[in-house]
Amino acid sequence: MAQKYYSKQFKYGLGEKTLNTAIELFEYIQLANMFKENRKVHLNGFIIKFETVKTLLRVAEDFHQISISKRAEMFPVIERIGRQITAWKNAPLKQ
Repeated sequence: MAQKYYSKQFKYGLGEKTLNTAIELFEYIQLANMFKENRKVHLNGFIIKFETVKTLLRVAEDFHQISISKRAEMFPVIERIGRQITAWKNAPLKQ
């Protein structure tokens, strides 16, 4: 994660918040897999947290904690994750 590049001023605030929110994303995926009847609710929660992570990364870039090129490297992965979650949310449940 890019947190290791953050200055001390931002590492334990912005960096830790970004990391913890990213970890929460996995929890939403697990919930969506475990409780299929509420899948859309959990995936909506994922989308909200995912948008938060994207915003935190933009803030990190604005405060020069990650470079524009580092964020550009992350962008294709972020795009693919967003598309996959949207497709999964819109897919009918298989019984």
